[in-house]
Amino acid sequence: MSDPLLIQIDGNAFILTLSRPDVGNCLSAALVEELHRGLDRFEESSAKVVVFQGKGRHFCTGFDLAGLAEQSDADLALRFIRIEQLLARIWNAPYPTIAIAAGRTVGAGADLFAACSRRIALEGATFRFPGADFSVVLGIGRLAARIGAHALKWVEAGHEIGADEALRLGLVEHVASPESLSEVLASEIGASTRLDAATLARLRAALAVERGSVDRQLAELVRSVAEPGLKARMEDYRSRQRLRTPCHRQSG
Repeated sequence: MSDPLLIQIDGNAFILTLSRPDVGNCLSAALVEELHRGLDRFEESSAKVVVFQGKGRHFCTGFDLAGLAEQSDADLALRFIRIEQLLARIWNAPYPTIAIAAGRTVGAGADLFAACSRRIALEGATFRFPGADFSVVLGIGRLAARIGAHALKWVEAGHEIGADEALRLGLVEHVASPESLSEVLASEIGASTRLDAATLARLRAALAVERGSVDRQLAELVRSVAEPGLKARMEDYRSRQRLRTPCHRQSG
């Protein structure tokens, strides 16, 4: 089995590539744990910025819904908690993080994108936040910090948002063509590493979300996944998605 996460160091950049392209780089339990370990490795390295990207057509199509039949409500709840811990870790990191969205960026994958301090989308990228469809409250506080009141509208509607709308509202900071991506990324890496690490960490700490807010987001997630029937709700969601696009393995 191939590694679900590829790690590359390029100058100041520590590049984490989600590497499950056959399933849209959706977040399995193993991939989430690899992302935690990847951040551990970054924090022990001399690199200055973390870059998240996806292998293949899509950045990340969300929570991996494969194997639901073998998982309990408790298994699924723990997976969501580990994702929330990862997102909070990225959001509150004392170092810069850059995400590059391509193709479909969905659910927990879109939350991962939103958690990063600098955010680039390739032309044609789309975003969708369907977690509320199975009553899971994940990431909306961070999304609201990016785009304000539109966060609730996006989550309630559950429809796809194009890169241009995401740029207009602030989820995306740059829309790049495939030809210009390397130049845009180099510019973002340069800007995010201009200051020394200690100064940048102090600046980010001064702007950090209060601990109570971080704990509240985790508490709201736990309440939502603790509601009995989580697995059944997710199976129902997957069935509805298959009716819409029967040829595609869905992630949430």
